[in-house]
Amino acid sequence: MLKIALIPAKSNSRRLPGKNLRILGDAPLFAHSVDIALKSKQIDKVIVSSDSDDILKIAKSLGAIPVKRPIELCGDNIPNLSVCKHVVEQFTTTENELELMVLLQPTHPFRTTKELDEAIITLAENTDFDSLVSVTPAHRVRGRLDNNLWYQENDSQRERAQTKKNTYEITGHVFILRVQNTIMCQSLFGNHVYAWPLPESWLDIDIDTEKDFLIAQAVKSI
Repeated sequence: MLKIALIPAKSNSRRLPGKNLRILGDAPLFAHSVDIALKSKQIDKVIVSSDSDDILKIAKSLGAIPVKRPIELCGDNIPNLSVCKHVVEQFTTTENELELMVLLQPTHPFRTTKELDEAIITLAENTDFDSLVSVTPAHRVRGRLDNNLWYQENDSQRERAQTKKNTYEITGHVFILRVQNTIMCQSLFGNHVYAWPLPESWLDIDIDTEKDFLIAQAVKSI
């Protein structure tokens, strides 16, 4: 039963062109996720899925397994489930059945191997859950706009306090999937999802714009 890590790193990014090959610190952005996965004691294989020959060449040099992504999986709105399924099809054999897939988005470069391994062990031990996702408290007050007039979701102070206390949002730092219960059932997370609070050591930075990248560069330089 294999545990694999998947780093999806396509060549094109509409909001931040070429972001996966941009140098952050001393390595391309996507390489930081590869490095963390390769250092893991819980992961058997590290896979990089990309349509970019440059990314795949670097991935192989780092020790990861490069998987060429077909053209139909290279658009801006391709769901993660389709990319995961393509990789599962490449690596599932009668001898090697996939148990867990650790999905690491390259836009979250600030992770540590120790906590990543703890997350993998957590799902492995909690067999009633289909997947594990990293979450963080939702600090922002949510509402809606109507002709520039803002309406808060909850009107009473008690409801607002209770909602804030119990409201979390998914981050993209780590998704761990029990393959047979999720991807093979045409679902990314399955029916029972383990909410794993983001460790304090993992900075909640999602690199999606030029501003995000500049912030990440500043953090790396400290």
